Amino acid sequence: MILDEGLRSPNGAERTICVDALGRMLTDGHFTRTGGVEQIGSAEAMQDWRPRTYREVWDFYRAAMSRLTTIATSNDVHAETARSHLAAHIRGLLSHLPVAEIRAMIEAVTSHSGFWPEAITAVSDWLYFDRSKGAPDERAREVRQLYSDLLPADPIELAVLYTHGWQTDLHDPDTNYAREHRAKHDFEYSMRQAIAIADTIAQDKTLTRRAVERMVCKEAHGISVFTNASMRKVADPKAVFNHALAMVEASPGEPNRGFLGGLVSDVHERDPALGKSLVKQALKSPKLRSHAIAIIGSGSLESDEISMVISLLQSRDIQPWECQNLGLSRADVKALMPLLSELENHGADGLWTILDIIDMYL
Repeated sequence: MILDEGLRSPNGAERTICVDALGRMLTDGHFTRTGGVEQIGSAEAMQDWRPRTYREVWDFYRAAMSRLTTIATSNDVHAETARSHLAAHIRGLLSHLPVAEIRAMIEAVTSHSGFWPEAITAVSDWLYFDRSKGAPDERAREVRQLYSDLLPADPIELAVLYTHGWQTDLHDPDTNYAREHRAKHDFEYSMRQAIAIADTIAQDKTLTRRAVERMVCKEAHGISVFTNASMRKVADPKAVFNHALAMVEASPGEPNRGFLGGLVSDVHERDPALGKSLVKQALKSPKLRSHAIAIIGSGSLESDEISMVISLLQSRDIQPWECQNLGLSRADVKALMPLLSELENHGADGLWTILDIIDMYL
């Protein structure tokens, strides 16, 4: 098989193309085509492969899935790409191959690489969107059981699951998508689950420390609601924040602004003075200077915070356009005037920013 030869090639570019080709083999819908292989040079025209039976279609998917699984469970440089291809097509594969085969693939990957939230999200998509499209009852029960079996027992991994994607990425496994115009859709399932698991974690110091260490520098889009809920229950929010800052400094990765912003936001609600002190403490961190606006904007926007922004503008640590992301419509106009005056000193960029800020109040 040409793909197998390419996967064994010492040429990295060839291997990359072959891994991506395996991913394309798993596509199960939305096909478009403007031409065929046709004739190459003086050779006879090549003939397209056309499956004659459903078994040939299924074997085609199996061939790609098995090869990608082998790569995903190795130390190959393309392992992460292979896992991404598999995760992107789990939903489609669940409608074509036996659920037991998909389960075996997921278990093989998780045994090698650990918790795989993207796989659970894909199973959730099938349950929400495809279960009601005429799927046999037995298949629906198997997929629902697969979802339950994949859920981690570790509260930290559950928190990662409910926060790693956008709010609407994960669905209630016991509801179906409704196409009716006036249907009510539950877009807050993952948020509710994140809040519930945050309450559990916040009551245990060890779990809280593990959550900070696992999540403060991890990409996650729905993290702020989790950190907000956590900080409402922790006994010593300052200690949690200090630990988060220490992990930011020690980690080679970029800090998650939503995580840190969520910590600041809830602390400010509980104790405005402590919230202000945490913002000032965070801005002393070299790794957080480039995230200053996000951190300042997480708390209140009073004269002290506006003064911080002015200082950052004067030191050129931030650009004028970044001030638009502060949510300045919350600020008192009198407290805002010194900032507008400072922006005048920053040329055209500052003047355009002033106009954008004024527009927020109109």
